[in-house]
Parts: sequence; C-alpha cells; structure tokens
Amino acid sequence: MNTSQKSPEKAFALQKYLLLHSQHDALQKHLSQITTSFSSAVTSPSRSPSRSRFPSISSPGSDGMPLSPSQPPHAIIDHGPPHHQRGGSVSRCTQRPPLRQRRSSLPSVVDESSILGEIDEDENKLKDVNLAIKQTLTELLNCESVRNDNRYRMWVQSRLMDAERELKVSKTRSCERRRSEEVHAGMMF
Repeated sequence: MNTSQKSPEKAFALQKYLLLHSQHDALQKHLSQITTSFSSAVTSPSRSPSRSRFPSISSPGSDGMPLSPSQPPHAIIDHGPPHHQRGGSVSRCTQRPPLRQRRSSLPSVVDESSILGEIDEDENKLKDVNLAIKQTLTELLNCESVRNDNRYRMWVQSRLMDAERELKVSKTRSCERRRSEEVHAGMMF
C-alpha cells in the first residue's frame, strides 16, 4: 500500500489520540482536586477523621464551645427571654432553633465513602482512557507513514511507553488500596 492511502488513517488516529489525551488531562485534574480536598478535610486539625466521622457529644461545636450532655446544642445558641404558648410557658431554650442556626451549629461531616467512590470511579475512567490511548497509539504506530518517519515513530513510541507506565502505576495503586481495605476490614471485625 502506498503512503497516501494510509494518511487519512494516520490523521484519524492522531485526532483520536488528541481527544483521548484531553480527556486524560481533565480526569487527572479532577482526580487531583478530589484527592487534595479529601486529604485536607481528613487531615486538617479542625476536622480530624475521628471527629468528622464519629462526632462525640463533648466535641466542640462550630463556635468552639464544648457541647456536653447537660447542655443541649440549642441551649448554646439561643438564650432569649422566655416565650409563652397556649397551655403553659415554654422557654426558648427548649424549642428548636431556626434551621439556619441549627445547620451552622453542627460540625461538618466528611462523607468519606462517597468521596472514595468518586475517586474510584475517576480512577477507573482514567484507566479506560489510558487503555484507549494505548490502543490508539498502537494503531498509529502500525500506520506505514509513521513507520517510515523515524522522528514521528519515536514520538509515538514515547507516548505509548508513558501510557503503559501509567497503566502499571494505576494497577499497583489499585492493588495496594485493595490490600489496605482488606487490612482495615479485618481490623473492624
């Protein structure tokens, strides 16, 4: 076959690679943002993992004042004058505070499982994109026009090795995570 017949194939494979590469970059950026925000939420001093996942009644509220069993959360928020209702007097302290005050008085909870699920989902998508990149670059490498152009062939081979390296790192990371989850699950029982 002559090279003019292979040129559209090369152009298509290159376009496909560029599209996959942009998807790859977007996924990596999103994954980086998720893991950064997750690790800062888990490791920040104001939100230690134990406090955010298992808040105790003696943990400080959002205003820094400790909550105690003898002092309900709404008593900290509202110290207004007594409020009368039909059928007897009920102090404001025993009534539920307005919604906006209640929300701000509760410590934030990091939904670890949904964040970890999102990370897993993005890592799987990234793996799929890397596999597609590997396949596309292999197709590109098999184009006669690429085989005949030494510089271009070296460029494609370099990108192919990068994709294979990233797949290997992804596989290693996945195995390590599964092992740590098994160890963590074993500690729970």
